[in-house]
Amino acid sequence: MGHHARKAKVYTRLGLERFLHMYLLQKQASVHSSKFNQIFSRRKYGIALLFWLGLCLPMALPANAQLEETQTENAQPENVQTENAQPENVQTENAQPENVQTENAQPENVQTENAQPENAQTETAAPAPPAEEAAREADRPDTQAAEPQGGSVVVGVSHLPPFAIATKTESGTDWDGIGVHLWREVAEELDISYEWQEISPNEAIDQVENGTIDIAITAAATASAEERVDFTQSYYVTSIGIAQTAQRSILDNVRAVLSPRFLWIVLWLSALLIAVGAIVWLFERRSDEEVFGKGITSGLWDSFWWSAVTMTSVGYGDKVPTTFGGRLVALFWMIVALAVAATLTASITSVLAADDSGQLTQVAMLKQLKVGSVEGSNAAEALKEQDISFQPINVPEDGLNAIADDQIDAFVDDAALLSYINNNNFQRRFVIESTGLQARRYAFALTNDDQQLEAISAQVIQEQTDADWQPLLNQFLPKNN
Repeated sequence: MGHHARKAKVYTRLGLERFLHMYLLQKQASVHSSKFNQIFSRRKYGIALLFWLGLCLPMALPANAQLEETQTENAQPENVQTENAQPENVQTENAQPENVQTENAQPENVQTENAQPENAQTETAAPAPPAEEAAREADRPDTQAAEPQGGSVVVGVSHLPPFAIATKTESGTDWDGIGVHLWREVAEELDISYEWQEISPNEAIDQVENGTIDIAITAAATASAEERVDFTQSYYVTSIGIAQTAQRSILDNVRAVLSPRFLWIVLWLSALLIAVGAIVWLFERRSDEEVFGKGITSGLWDSFWWSAVTMTSVGYGDKVPTTFGGRLVALFWMIVALAVAATLTASITSVLAADDSGQLTQVAMLKQLKVGSVEGSNAAEALKEQDISFQPINVPEDGLNAIADDQIDAFVDDAALLSYINNNNFQRRFVIESTGLQARRYAFALTNDDQQLEAISAQVIQEQTDADWQPLLNQFLPKNN
């Protein structure tokens, strides 16, 4: 019994065919075949045999059995696969037939480790070699590639110093200015590709609205234009400016002295001196008749003289009050005169400065002067609103030349434009003063609901907070006119 049991275990490992083959040999060669049949017929060994057969069937057949099957069966298709049986031409590293391959002759259907059949499938896929993986990655489409851009942004620009300055060259037009510099910085930070398109200054809003251009960098933001296009944060605010010569003539000084305001100050001060002198004369006219008592007219004149010299120099000493009341008034007047002298100096200075040709800051003052302005400009409209007549001028440069030739006394136009022309073309010969009227806010104009509006507007604000913004303004608009 023990001998046959050990042999049964061996048979289970060798497989069904080897078990049957050994069984027949044992039956023919062994004299104990009857005992083996008895053992095989027993129920418990029959159940054990069926159990071991069930375990052995899913296992792969030995190499010799596979070769015999391939010789006896018709040619089996390469693509036929079973779930539990691997095709004959598929080899793995762990189970390789002993006499299938030779060194000099290799079957066509036998695959190596580095070349696996397309249609053959194994229960566990082997990892792809590095070369095949690299090739697959190269053929695979790049899903993370950036989408192609639709094209450049068309930027409308017009010659409008100091915001956009055109310089003609052999290769075309070069642009410079405050607005041009600002747009270049914004486009660089936001990675915007663009191309310039020269437009008329008065057509900027129209061309943005109808889509001829995508953005205008020298547009003036107004309430009416805001209904048609969108504007970014303004980058410069200017107003109407007045240009006059910086040199005072004798006639200018005479006009300043004879101005109503100066005459009013002189009259007010004279009345104050007469009042103080009259009070002192009332105290001194009887005690010192030689100084303050030679009659009413002579006494009041002497008192007026005393109060004037006391205010300016604390008295010469030629006339001195002697009574208690007179000296008390004199002491009070000395103290008050210090404040009066300071106020008088400031008032006279303001009058002369207001009548100075370089310090005109109110449009109403131009009514007394010969004024020029560009017909149709904002400055000309402001002069018409103030009922100020003016001489029509073609361009701002002609207006400043008219001042230099004494044809007009003042020229009115945009303050930023006048400052730029005065600095670059006239070596700061004139004085430019801003009036604060008709303020114009220059900004970038874009079409309504433009997706880039918020980003561009935010970048405009950021550029104005940088350290190089003020030097840029001073480059085109120096503070010292």
